[in-house]
Amino acid sequence: MSSQTRSGSRRSRMLKASAVAVLAATTLTACSEQAKMGWLPTERGTTDNADHIIDLWIGSWVAALAVGLVTWGLMLWCMIAYRRRKNETGYPRQLAYHAPLEVFYTIVPIAMIVSLFFFSERAQTAITARHDNPDVTVQVYGKQWAWDFNYLDDDVYYQAFRRT
Repeated sequence: MSSQTRSGSRRSRMLKASAVAVLAATTLTACSEQAKMGWLPTERGTTDNADHIIDLWIGSWVAALAVGLVTWGLMLWCMIAYRRRKNETGYPRQLAYHAPLEVFYTIVPIAMIVSLFFFSERAQTAITARHDNPDVTVQVYGKQWAWDFNYLDDDVYYQAFRRT
C-alpha cells in the first residue's frame, strides 16, 4: 500500500469526522426557545421599537460575520498561496506603493462605516420620533447616581433615589 493511499484514507476519515461534528453542532444547538432567539432580548412586536432594534442588531451581526469570514478567508489564502516553498531562502518579494490595493483598503472600511451609520441613524430616527398625541408625558431629570420622573398627566412625582 502506497503512502498516498494511506494519506487519502486519513483525509476521508477527517472529512467524515468534520461532517459529523458540523451536523451534530447544528442539530444540538437548536434545541431550546432561547437558542432560537440567540442574544436578542425580546421577540418582534413586543414594543413599538423592537422591530427596528432587532433589524439593526441582526444586520450588524451579519455585516460583522461577513467581514470576519472574508478576513479569515483572505488570511488563510495568503498563508497557503504564499508559504515558503522547498529550497527557497530569504524573504518573499515585498509589495509596496501598490495604489489600487491601498485605495481598496481605504474605501472599503469607509463604505462599511458609512453603511452602518446609515442603518443606525435610520433606526434611531424611527425610535426617537416625537408623537403628536402621546399616551403618557414624562419629564425626566438625570442627577448624579439617580433619576427623577414626573408623570405630568397624572401629577405623579417619583424620585428614584432617596436619602434617609
